[in-house]
Amino acid sequence: MPDVIGEPPEEGLIGLALAASAVVSSLAAPVLGRGDERSPNVFTRVVEQVVPTVVGSVDIDALLERIDLNSLLDRIDIDRLLTRIDVDALMARVDVKALLDRIDVGEIVERVDLDAVLAQVDMTALLDRIDVASLAERAEIGELVAQSSRDVAGSTLDLARRQLVAIDLLVLRLVQRVLHKRGAAMEPGPKALLGTVLAGADELPSEAELGQVTGRFAGAATRLAEFAIDVFMIITLFGIAANVVTFLVRTVLGIDETAQSMTFAGDIPVGARTRLMRSNHDRLVEGAAHAGAQACHGATDPVLAIAVSCVGRRMVLGQRVEEETAATLEALPRDSSQTGFYAYGEISPSGEAACNLHNQTMTLTTIREVAA
Repeated sequence: MPDVIGEPPEEGLIGLALAASAVVSSLAAPVLGRGDERSPNVFTRVVEQVVPTVVGSVDIDALLERIDLNSLLDRIDIDRLLTRIDVDALMARVDVKALLDRIDVGEIVERVDLDAVLAQVDMTALLDRIDVASLAERAEIGELVAQSSRDVAGSTLDLARRQLVAIDLLVLRLVQRVLHKRGAAMEPGPKALLGTVLAGADELPSEAELGQVTGRFAGAATRLAEFAIDVFMIITLFGIAANVVTFLVRTVLGIDETAQSMTFAGDIPVGARTRLMRSNHDRLVEGAAHAGAQACHGATDPVLAIAVSCVGRRMVLGQRVEEETAATLEALPRDSSQTGFYAYGEISPSGEAACNLHNQTMTLTTIREVAA
């Protein structure tokens, strides 16, 4: 029961609320049970009069202090609660833009200790987990490098071509002035590339009229540069091939048509590429003279030459066999001496390469006296 001049005690708040609820239920039950049309109005008036008075008399703070939240949370089934939550509907009601507007990113960054965060990161383990090859493949690093190399090479070639074209025009104007010819009277290029010039026209046709391929005669400087490049490439490639590739000469001893095989006077490496050669008397003699010139190495003092020729060469030369030895002796320095014999194979280096067994060759070994 309440005091005369005070508020009801705190321990009786819950009991008072329950009593009020029971009173409302007891009053509403007989009224609703009669099925009178005015029953809902009576119930509503009762609720409007009783509930605000009961709720207003409840001390919420005192009520919350008496609730054991830990015990209440222990009795809640979190999994069941989460299954009943509609996450999509919940996220749809969240105003993300308003939420982000209320977040002070600058303050958050200032409060983060980057040094401490980086100190806890194991960079070695992080790099080990990164697939660098896959990353480079997806970034197309190789294609980028190749494209950059092509661009640099193209720019360099264009720069060189512009310089050559400028020199060509200078030389062409000089020649025209010396020969007293006008530039319009000279053909600028092949007709197949320039197209057909209309009669009476002072200008060449446009590129659309000429077709897809156009061109002009190369000037003197361009042709000279191309010739120098060609000679350099031929000499370089031949020198590389001569030092890398080993050339061996083998004599064909027999052919077996049934077994589809050939017998040579010496071994042939498996997978080697072969070429059949045909010679004549003059070329054999010229080859012997060339061998004598190579054996001298530019020496002018007399030497002793030991010549070893293949029996196959003797069989081909026949009665002209003396011309071979005479050609080698003539290529040696004056007053030189020569001796030698025929063999079924010659062991000699090919240029500066290692020694190998050869056939059909003339080998020379020179011995000379050198002052101490």
